[in-house]
Parts: sequence; C-alpha cells; structure tokens
Amino acid sequence: MNTFGAELTFHFYNTVVLTALVAAFALWRYRVAVLDGMRGSGEATLAPPLPAPRATAAPFAAAEVLTWERGARWRLARAWLLGVGACSLLLAASYMHRSGWEISPAHLLMVTLVFATAVAPMIAVALAVPFWRGLAGTALLLVACALLTLVAGLIQRAASGRPITEEYIEKYGIEAYAEFEKAVYIEVHGQDAYDAKFGDLEAIGCEGTWEPCHKQMLGHGIVGVENLGGDLDKVKGKRFRFYCFPIRWYMGDGSMVRCVAEIDEDDLNDVPERTYTYCGTGYGPASEKERYDIYPLK
Repeated sequence: MNTFGAELTFHFYNTVVLTALVAAFALWRYRVAVLDGMRGSGEATLAPPLPAPRATAAPFAAAEVLTWERGARWRLARAWLLGVGACSLLLAASYMHRSGWEISPAHLLMVTLVFATAVAPMIAVALAVPFWRGLAGTALLLVACALLTLVAGLIQRAASGRPITEEYIEKYGIEAYAEFEKAVYIEVHGQDAYDAKFGDLEAIGCEGTWEPCHKQMLGHGIVGVENLGGDLDKVKGKRFRFYCFPIRWYMGDGSMVRCVAEIDEDDLNDVPERTYTYCGTGYGPASEKERYDIYPLK
C-alpha cells in the first residue's frame, strides 16, 4: 500500500510544531537580550542626549501610529496565509495523487485547508499574539475552513447538476448501482433474477438490495461482528468465550463494539502481539525501525 501521502503529512506537521517551538524560543531570547541591553552593563546608565525641540508642520498622532500598526499586522497575517496556502495547495495535490484519491475541486480545497491550518501557530508566534487570543483565532480559522469546505462542496454539487447516484452510475456502471436499489435491479436484471437472488429476504419483509448479508443475518436473529481487530492470532484455532460490548444505542441495528475473548492464559498461541501503526504512516512505535503493513490481516 502506498503510504507516501500519510508520511508527507506526518513530516509536514512535525516541521510545523518544531518551527513554532524554535520561533518561540528565539523570540524569548530576543526579548531577554533587548531588556538586558536597555538595562546597560554594571551600574552605568544610558542617558542619551535629548534632541533640540524643533517646530513640525503637524504632530504625528498616536492614533495614526496604532492604526498603521494594526494594518501592518493584518498585512503580515495575510502574507503568512498566502504563503502557507500556496504551499498547502501543492502539498494537497501531491498527497491526493500519491494516495490514489480522486481529485475534485471540493476535495482539493478540503485537503488544502486542512494543511493550511498549520499557519495558525506561525502567525501567533510571528506577531507575538497572546495565548488565549491565539487559541481563539485558531478556533475561528478551523470554523471558517469547515464552512468554506461545506460551501465549496454544495457549489460543486449544484454546478454538476446531477445527483450523486448518477455520478456513481457513470463511474462504476448501472449493474454495480443496481445492487443498491430494488427497482433498478429489476429493471436491469428482471423480476425473475431478483426473486431468485433475494426471494428469501422478501419473504421476511426485507428488500434484497443494499447489504443483503446484514439482512440475512439480522433478519434471522443472528448478530454479526465484522472488521474485528486485535490479537486474533493468539486465539486462532482455540475454543474460547466471546463477549461483545456495543454502544448503548436505542433502536440501533449496529454500532462500534469492544470485543473480548475469555480464555485460559496458558492456552494462548505463542505468537507476537500485533503492532498497530501510527496515523496510517505504516510505521510502528517510535522506538521501532521496522516498517509494518497498515493492514497485516489482509
């Protein structure tokens, strides 16, 4: 499996965090140095001569200075956003291409904005923003990115002028989509083919299409567990008691569960414990140098 995109993202955010830490330390040392310079050395005091008063055409108002300073801070913030945004666009395109994703304007914008959120600590450190103000600004940036992505998705959907079902049919074919909708299946394959394949489900009041396996099992009182992970090899071929603890979901027909196997410890298979990867990068714990498969059971 190609994990280049995940590795690229992982190293990118490591660089962002390291940059923020180093910049914060550098600014702190700069402040200390400036204060030390202002105090002078030993007991000597700095007494610069006062300039001779001279007439000016118009005094420079303090309000104008503050206005200029606020404008400069906004210009710096926009420069950070533009610079990081341009790099994030290239990184997002590379990530989606190397990960095998379908690139559409809305998806590209979404991934770009995810990467662009790294600009928040950069702006906060560069402009010496107080911690809580920086935290609030980061939250507002995340909300703005989410809303922008939602609007872009709606615009893309409206611009296409077609429902998602038609796009699915165009990409995968009508035969593939027929498995999700009863009327389409009958139209494509005929009523006899539908009855032969899904007649037993119709007999218990279920439409045959859309996850017939689940309907077969649940429709006959059989609870299934899928996508099971953990140290399965330790109990492979053994007899054990199986517990399944679902979420307390009223009237739900499926949920995430915590599964437990009760077995004598001496009866476990002597196999290594399964190592889970970190953030989809394909690597195990930081102390391990060996590369792991993301889905070792497949």
